[in-house]
Amino acid sequence: MAKELLNVRAYLGTSPDAIELDRLVENYPTYEWEHRTKLLYGYFQGKSISELVDDKLHAKEIDKSTLSKQSLGGHSRWVKDKVKKTIIRILYLRSRLDEKMSRKVANSKLLDKFWSNEISLESRQSTIRKATKSPILDK
Repeated sequence: MAKELLNVRAYLGTSPDAIELDRLVENYPTYEWEHRTKLLYGYFQGKSISELVDDKLHAKEIDKSTLSKQSLGGHSRWVKDKVKKTIIRILYLRSRLDEKMSRKVANSKLLDKFWSNEISLESRQSTIRKATKSPILDK
């Protein structure tokens, strides 16, 4: 659990308010699941990776003491990946809903912010498309 979570201020400027988080849940309904709700609110309250992992395990009724170090590492990675995807989605919604950008333009705006040129453009585009696809907004 050595790696740190993304810094909210570096990517979003300020933490999203309740209205923006509600908009995120509205456009990405999987945030309604208890363990994801705990992640969403816990992260923006400044909880650590280990606290977020504990919240997830508690919400899913998993006894932490029964897990191996490898399994705990997997849950930690899940937290880090979901935090990154959450920030991407908030920025995407800001672009689409606030700035009235098309899906293509909003996605291209996110490309270089999260992935370096070390991976191919096609791979970066695919990753952004998958991260931002909303079952509500992108029907």
